[in-house]
Amino acid sequence: MIRRNPEELILEVTGLAEKIAAPLGFQVVDVRLTQQGRRKSLEVTIFSHTKPVGLSDCETLSRQLGELLEPQDSQTPIIEGPYVLEVQSPGIERELKTAREFLVFAGHKVFIRSKDKVQDLGTEFTGTLEALHDGKLHLKNLKPVLAKSGPHKGAGHNAKPSKKTAELQKSAFPGCAQLTLELKRIALIRLQPEDMPKMHIADAGDAE
Repeated sequence: MIRRNPEELILEVTGLAEKIAAPLGFQVVDVRLTQQGRRKSLEVTIFSHTKPVGLSDCETLSRQLGELLEPQDSQTPIIEGPYVLEVQSPGIERELKTAREFLVFAGHKVFIRSKDKVQDLGTEFTGTLEALHDGKLHLKNLKPVLAKSGPHKGAGHNAKPSKKTAELQKSAFPGCAQLTLELKRIALIRLQPEDMPKMHIADAGDAE
């Protein structure tokens, strides 16, 4: 019996998922295989730039992928033992970490928290993700995020600026048209909720 290492397994499952997702109008953001007690969990995350990820989309991809993962006749199964297959959306505030994620979400608005001050933008700002190349993040249309007034200052993960603050942000700060920033200077980069289509997370199957 030939055993695949985790990297080979993920690459194989990703390839199968992409063949199914593309005709449905989706991209594969990532594939993760984790261990939950005695049972494995296979998570496949999909995304579309033009439409939300619906429950029926998750179920369709899960069903078709599950069929491909089932061993045929005497073939060695791709994933040994029982596992739970879950197809889901990336979530509206997903933190971006992998090269694939930066590629998939190019063109979308992101929130960035840097480790040090960046020009006149400060340490927290938003911008449009263009690309990741040679360890450098290429961004455009950048704007600083202003701290909220009151006892809970700071933009934070769930900060929602007031209308007045939002207007001030647009008018008082010219921002930055383009910026190239090394990844090692970034503490956090995540999607901006208002820029993302509505999405769903669905538990889409249990394979034995």
